[in-house]
Amino acid sequence: MEPSDSKRITQFVIERPLERASSLGTSPNDGPMIPAPAVTRPRKRRFSQDYIVPSSVNRPIVRYQSPWDFYERGMEVKLDMWHWMTKRRDGTKGVFAVRTFPQEGSELVLKRCTTLAHPNLVACYEAFRMESAKENLFVVSECLLFSLDHVVACGEIPSDGELASIMGQILDALSYLHSQSLSHGSLTCSNTLVGLGGVIKIAGYWGSNSALGTSGNTGDVNAAGHIMMQLMQDHQSTDGNIRVVDSQRSVEAVDFLAAIESGSSASELLKHEYLAVGDGKPKWNPSQLSYLLSVTAYSSQVCYRRQKKQKRL
Repeated sequence: MEPSDSKRITQFVIERPLERASSLGTSPNDGPMIPAPAVTRPRKRRFSQDYIVPSSVNRPIVRYQSPWDFYERGMEVKLDMWHWMTKRRDGTKGVFAVRTFPQEGSELVLKRCTTLAHPNLVACYEAFRMESAKENLFVVSECLLFSLDHVVACGEIPSDGELASIMGQILDALSYLHSQSLSHGSLTCSNTLVGLGGVIKIAGYWGSNSALGTSGNTGDVNAAGHIMMQLMQDHQSTDGNIRVVDSQRSVEAVDFLAAIESGSSASELLKHEYLAVGDGKPKWNPSQLSYLLSVTAYSSQVCYRRQKKQKRL
């Protein structure tokens, strides 16, 4: 008999006992077999019934307990700031970053992390609150391997296509922040992170300010221009001007930096011919950064502090 639902059913068959068969005057082999009730195999028990797998799709969960009940202290890494590179205690796959914030300003950080979401912003998964003034808020996010500081330091000068991929992703994130009436305010190579897949992720947006007028937005775009110059030239201009020194750069790249200097917005720059084709679709994609990031992976040095593990008795 086929089960009525999709669960796996195991059915046992019980034979008539010999003693009972004899009292009835029948042979043990006579008569129908008696089926036992169907038994459903129990499901695998989960580590934590109320645990929701971290996902950038869901809004970050806020828990009022220690993050170290759920995560193992691993290695401290410095990218945009010092943070823990960790894994889940229950064996859930993935590598996570845990950033710690003091009580002062933590409400703003929590608000930004739980309300802002964009493919080119560091995705936050969950947050933990503690009573300590020094370590009051812990934010769990995706873990990135490098910042653009490492790309600059690797010595490989990006091509126009690679630069376009980096700038397009940065400006896409800035355009989103500006559409939320916010400005990042402190964009640098240090807090512009990237993984081996080539997707740029901006950190530090949790301290973003409400943008009054266009001055904050212009400051963000100019900061993006200086990032582009650092990638092209391995240094920033000393006089604060945004310009191309490399004579081998394309006309589109020169004109793109001129557009930044003239005060174009992030959304306008995304339509520039350096980044987009005639119908406005981007020319770039993250996979263009594969070679550049491979060179970065082999040549970069990351600041880290390893947590000493206590020996179990």
